[in-house]
Amino acid sequence: MHRYHAQSLCLSLLALRRCLSLPNLTPEVECRAWTAMVEIGMLVIDRGFSQNNDHFWARGIEIEVEKAASKAVSIHSTAHPTLRLYRPHVTCLTARLLYWQHKSKFALTLLRRLRISFLPSDPPHATYAAHLTLISLLATSNASSTISSSKDMKAPLSVVHALADLADKNRHFGVKSFALVLTLRTLVSLRLWESVDDSLRLVEEALGIECPSGQVCGEGARPVAAGNQGLWPVYRSNHPPPTQPLPKFADKLAAVMAIHTLIIGVVFHTFVGNFARASARLTFLHMLMDSGALIAPSSGVVEITFSDPPFLPLYSSKRHIHVSFSFLRISSTLSQ
Repeated sequence: MHRYHAQSLCLSLLALRRCLSLPNLTPEVECRAWTAMVEIGMLVIDRGFSQNNDHFWARGIEIEVEKAASKAVSIHSTAHPTLRLYRPHVTCLTARLLYWQHKSKFALTLLRRLRISFLPSDPPHATYAAHLTLISLLATSNASSTISSSKDMKAPLSVVHALADLADKNRHFGVKSFALVLTLRTLVSLRLWESVDDSLRLVEEALGIECPSGQVCGEGARPVAAGNQGLWPVYRSNHPPPTQPLPKFADKLAAVMAIHTLIIGVVFHTFVGNFARASARLTFLHMLMDSGALIAPSSGVVEITFSDPPFLPLYSSKRHIHVSFSFLRISSTLSQ
């Protein structure tokens, strides 16, 4: 978040209000403006500006977002059905607002109805975004609850599996790999440790993650003499560093997912006491980070493209590079 983030949001709201006050707007422009009002309003709410007395301009933004969402939906659902592609996006934003207002059941119901309302002709990014929003709210709901039933804990996993099946059916392998990583993350967040190992192996195989030695991760490891560890864990491979280059990932998202998976792998195998496997993954993680895999894109957003037919891409925000390096340092320390 840059230093003028609050000012930019305030000016964006003022510009949108000025735009919507203009006469004779076309349905396309008006629908887009109301949708943008919902988007900017949710950014204001997510950043906590509406709850901060220092930002008086953000007071009452929740009511304005509700009105904007209602206006956008009414435009594309009645007189202008060609604008129906705005509906999934506005619905996802509305669900986030409802969840923020502690109306979680209503928010989840809204997203479940949206998920089954898509047509085969709808663009894939809209369908996948609805799945991802539902997964996020379900996972957050379980994480914030001290007592969760078995059914509640399996709910986000079932949606992730549905996402993977849909991506496999559509032959969108980038989304399928993304769903595999989401499965791993969800299992860890739900503390279903008995299933994490198998999921971790599946994700590593899908992303092409192998030990630097080219063997199965954790094989042929030996203790490192005390005093020579540095940031490295207690175990290190017997084999010399690889001479072959790092694997070529399909896109930037695959590299980001690989780094995320390796961090989870280091922490998990350290947690269960398998230091050899943790060491192998940590070595690979250091190599990958040193290769500059996270240097670009600087915007912090990666995309999944759909080339056949040419639909709009699905965008996903990645962890900031400084945060990733902090996680790397923490993982190195934990594995010792």
